[in-house]
Amino acid sequence: TPFRSMIQNAIETESPRRLTLVYSNRTPEDAAFLRQLQAWAEQSSHFTLIATMTRPEKSAAGWSGRTGYIDAALVRELAADGRATACYIAGPPRFVAGIKEVLGEAGIAGDRIQTDPFDGY
Repeated sequence: TPFRSMIQNAIETESPRRLTLVYSNRTPEDAAFLRQLQAWAEQSSHFTLIATMTRPEKSAAGWSGRTGYIDAALVRELAADGRATACYIAGPPRFVAGIKEVLGEAGIAGDRIQTDPFDGY
């Protein structure tokens, strides 16, 4: 949810800043705003959506995109072009801590990482 607002503002103001959202969910049905995010990614050359599902076999709708968890290899792949100037992580505390560790393993400096852990799922 916090990223949706940031992305929407960037698109509406035609910000030249490049944004990449790595969005992990169990199934597409669990992914809030997925269709809207996909549409924004199609319409904006400055926004990239990388959606991955960890339990696609549980989806009634099916999923043909990326599968699996966010890991250090994926983060390194995305950071290889030097675009990762800032990283924001939001989600349940355990997820946030895990992704922060993955970012560190991928060589992302701690001062480039902002976190927003929250319960409620």
